[in-house]
Amino acid sequence: MTTAAVALTRCAELNRYSSSPDHLTRVYLSPEHRGANTAVDAWMRAAGLEPRIDAAGNIWGRRGEPGQKALVLGSHLDTVPDAGSYDGMLGVVMAIAVAERLRDHDLPFALEVVGFSDEEGTRFGKPCSGHRPPVASGTRSGGICVTNRESRCGKPSSSSDSTPTASAKRPAAPTS
Repeated sequence: MTTAAVALTRCAELNRYSSSPDHLTRVYLSPEHRGANTAVDAWMRAAGLEPRIDAAGNIWGRRGEPGQKALVLGSHLDTVPDAGSYDGMLGVVMAIAVAERLRDHDLPFALEVVGFSDEEGTRFGKPCSGHRPPVASGTRSGGICVTNRESRCGKPSSSSDSTPTASAKRPAAPTS
């Protein structure tokens, strides 16, 4: 069973997939990105999920019947230059831990874990390219993809810029 110590160890393992020996940098579609997906693939399999990598480079692990509505958990595996050890990847590691804990339980829905490929936009300057296909359609395998309302990727935009949409911006601080 995944404990807090195991989760932190997995984050430390993902830290090894960096293009810099001095700090953490893992950009979209790089050898380091591939290495992180490979590690996550093994953890997904151990948690009873069936992993696959989609055309955008996102890694998905699924448990459930085809066409069954799904609860989707996860985060992103790419980083900004000189990133922190837990931004994004801890969300993927913890989602795998949830799948592992639920492995022997019958669920009334499918369970999917995703490691999005390009949330940061560091390599090509276009954030959330890995998120756009599933979030723009609102569904994936019958499930609903939900993003944090403060995320840059909160609401799909048809514009070509990476400016947050109105619903994705932080609310103004209250005045007294």
